[in-house]
Amino acid sequence: MQRSVIRLAGKTFVVSLPSKWCKANGVTKGALLEVTPHGRTLLVGSQGPSHDKLKLAYDGHADGIKPLLTSAYKRGYDEIELGIGPGMMRQIQRTIDEELVGFEIINQGKSHCTIRTVTDEREEEYDQIMQRCVHILGDMLESGLSALKSKKWAELEESALSERTLDKLTNFAKRVLNKKFSGDADFAFNYGILRGIEQTSDVLENTYVTWAKAGHATHDEIVLFEDVCKYAKTQLALIQSRSLTHPSSGKKILLMQAAVLIEKGGHGAIIGHHLSEAINALDNMAGQVIGLSLGQTATSKDNP
Repeated sequence: MQRSVIRLAGKTFVVSLPSKWCKANGVTKGALLEVTPHGRTLLVGSQGPSHDKLKLAYDGHADGIKPLLTSAYKRGYDEIELGIGPGMMRQIQRTIDEELVGFEIINQGKSHCTIRTVTDEREEEYDQIMQRCVHILGDMLESGLSALKSKKWAELEESALSERTLDKLTNFAKRVLNKKFSGDADFAFNYGILRGIEQTSDVLENTYVTWAKAGHATHDEIVLFEDVCKYAKTQLALIQSRSLTHPSSGKKILLMQAAVLIEKGGHGAIIGHHLSEAINALDNMAGQVIGLSLGQTATSKDNP
């Protein structure tokens, strides 16, 4: 869609807005719009119809509460009013405690409850959260490898608990993205990085629990995991440096090592599958970082 630029009073440049877009987003005379320069692109956004509150009746199984609330949370709703059945409050409270940073129950009855944010998300928090996620994932890898080498299975299970912390932080980061950066050109890349961190931590949790329950790990499994940790370190460093250089060395060899374990069958096959998933998740995450860095490089060139 193209629009002609009109010049008023010799100084001000004016562009008309599409009528359908204005109606869909609640833009009327006197409305305030957010105008954000982004290189050669100018992003125009409205506050639009209010999406701060969500009200719905839920009559499904209690197990559906967690995905329902986390999805609404990540989409940016500030208040969620639920009509619920008996026995669901325990699951609602557990979901808030484990998944929803800054949310609390503010009203509760036999057949309803209302939860609301008690914090104010700020744009500058996003980078801080991302760095925390990188740090925690790095610690999860390091502590897991240390426990594995020393065959301290209880410590390995404790390292697996970091996955819960990462889930909570990435949920909050996605919420900030949806509320503050949904129209940003880098939105999809940032979301992809967070998803990569989630997938990697999920796989690590499953791998650690598998080893801890078995109470043993073969030499080949330990060697492969040590190599995966080294590979992960390069990928996580990429997030911090925002480099355009993909650290390609290692992936194919690691996947071949994992395939050898899988072919042997048994316990080793399970570990091989888990670590293959981790390797691919880390590689995909690196691709998202490069996409993000590419956009930032282009912006810096447009704005010397």
